[in-house]
Amino acid sequence: MVRYNEKRKEVRHALKTGATIQVVRNGEALSGTTCDVSSRGLLLILDQHADLRVGEEVVCEVNIPGDSGRPQAEWGRGKLVRVNETQAAILLTKGSLDHTLCQPCPSCRGTGMVTSVLTLCYDVLTEARRIASERDSESVTLSVHPEIANALKGQQAGLVEEFESLTKKKVIIEVDAAASWGHYEIR
Repeated sequence: MVRYNEKRKEVRHALKTGATIQVVRNGEALSGTTCDVSSRGLLLILDQHADLRVGEEVVCEVNIPGDSGRPQAEWGRGKLVRVNETQAAILLTKGSLDHTLCQPCPSCRGTGMVTSVLTLCYDVLTEARRIASERDSESVTLSVHPEIANALKGQQAGLVEEFESLTKKKVIIEVDAAASWGHYEIR
């Protein structure tokens, strides 16, 4: 299970607490156990007392149970941000363990961005113009995501009017609530 915390802009992972971690700093390896994991950092319970200082750079080897049942080791780099005798909080550098703890978003293909409404309006109408030139029908039906339909009927209605005057074809906009972002159908 993965939970997104909007206020802190982080993803909290259900990586089992108790995953073994080896923290390496200045060639010295310290072991610990995770008690909290997020996309931003790790909170560890140290197995032994260590003389750690806030701000020190560390490398973490996280042993994560793999699909085959044997642990899979992953590396992450970070800075110590809070230390006491038994615990260490490590702020991970951006993307440090994301490839292990996260997977690409199916909508944005892992980029963290999706195509804007305006760009999709232009894309739909450009493709519709190409298809309209190949057909003899009097109209073109656009089956689009609800937000794109709202834009084409509202703020971007001028684009539709321009399309109709250039192609001499009526545009029918249908809302497809099941359409994923960026997908459309032209008939």
